[in-house]
Order: sequence, then C-alpha cells, then structure tokens
Amino acid sequence: MFTLYALFSEPGLFNKYIAGSPAWEWNNRSLLTFTERFRKTKLTHPIKLYTFMGEYEGAAGFEQLVAALKDLKVNNLTIETRMIQGSGHAGTKPEGYNKGLQYVFSRPCLGVDPKILERYKGEYELSPQFVIKMLIENGKPMALLPSGEKISVCAETEKDFYITGAFLKIRFIEDEQGRVTGFKMVQYNGENFAKKIK
Repeated sequence: MFTLYALFSEPGLFNKYIAGSPAWEWNNRSLLTFTERFRKTKLTHPIKLYTFMGEYEGAAGFEQLVAALKDLKVNNLTIETRMIQGSGHAGTKPEGYNKGLQYVFSRPCLGVDPKILERYKGEYELSPQFVIKMLIENGKPMALLPSGEKISVCAETEKDFYITGAFLKIRFIEDEQGRVTGFKMVQYNGENFAKKIK
C-alpha cells in the first residue's frame, strides 16, 4: 500500500515501483481515491509499476484495483499486474518480487533498420573452435551457436545488443570505412572480441 501511496502522492521520487499484495481495502479503499487524483498527473519521466496479489487473499478487490490502475491512461506510466494462482498472502513474495524485478528492470528490445541488421549477418570467430553465425529471421537478429542452438538477440541501440535472461552484451565494431569487423562481447567472466570471418 505504501508503494502505491508513494507513486500516487509523489510520482517524481522514483521510476520503478513493485507493489506486493497492496492493502487495497484499507480505510474504505482509499487507494482508489488516490488513483482518481493521480489521473490528472503529468509525469515528467517514464514510470513502471508492477503489482501482484495471491489468488486466496482478495482476488475480487484486486481486480477492481487493477481495473482502476489500467483505466488511468497516464502518459509515461506502464503497468503490469499479476494474480498468483494457488497462493495466499505469504506465498506470493518469491514469485511476485522475482517477476516484478524482471519487469521493472527489463530493457527495451528495439526494432533496427533491416539494412543495418543485414550488415551484421555473417560468421564471427571467438576462437578457431567457436564460431558464431549471426542470422536475421523475421526481421530479428539471431545467434547460431556451434552446438546448433539459436538464441534471440535484442537491440538496445543500433550497435548494442543483449541476450535476454543472461548477462551477455554485444557491441558491433566497424572500421574507418564503416565495415563491420567483429563484435565485442562482455560477460561475467570478462570481455572477448569475435572477429568477423565471413
């Protein structure tokens, strides 16, 4: 409840909120009154809100709160909600906060001009035994590993990419003529360069 109160009363303080099992019914559902005041707010920065509740702790009221939140239509506010099935109040925390953190800290997966992606296609050698093929499938970059596994690659910028669910960043490198020479790959264990060989 305090998380939602902070958002509604001082939205400039934070840009990420996770409200676990908010006490929506407290004080005759006064949170719903705050949502009405918040509707007129002009946010100065993007805000993400994730809220969740267990199925056995007041699903009907939570659905009312969720409907009120989604009805706000405040620019720069994105909301994700979740009803955790088969769970009461105490059981929601591990799943709820895990998913909440993933949501509020999720990075964008931008669309990149197909002409730019086409330049990144090819084979990249990390070592003679480890060659990665960069492919484009349905307008999206994919990495084909030597094992045959395909991994979806997301764009943060036109040159910077990452793998969802892993700490792995890729930055494509160009020479002075604008030709792609390889990519720098950053992982937990350090940094490597994969040279473009084809």
